[in-house]
Amino acid sequence: MSIKKIITGLALLIFLSSGAANADVQDDRKAFIQKLITADVFQKIETPGSLPHLWVRPQFYSADFDTKNSFVNVVYSYYYTIDPNYEMVVLYDSLSGKKIGTFNPLYGGLDLD
Repeated sequence: MSIKKIITGLALLIFLSSGAANADVQDDRKAFIQKLITADVFQKIETPGSLPHLWVRPQFYSADFDTKNSFVNVVYSYYYTIDPNYEMVVLYDSLSGKKIGTFNPLYGGLDLD
């Protein structure tokens, strides 16, 4: 799946979620995250402790910054809705295993190392 098709899906998700019930929005977020995993943008998301950890694939790096920010925002919104104590998402490179950044909307969104 191309990044352009995924972006179109993200725009549709944002549009549809503007007036939808919370459970429906969560279902849409979860489905969108799964599309990003299937498209090799994300590898996996884990919650080993107090924060979600997002493992990104090489395809993630080909997107422009605003698209990356939007993709990770969906992950953040999904997990924050589950537990407001999830204040940020920590990003890791799936190949190296190294931390590559964080996402926290209170501090400007995506911050790549």
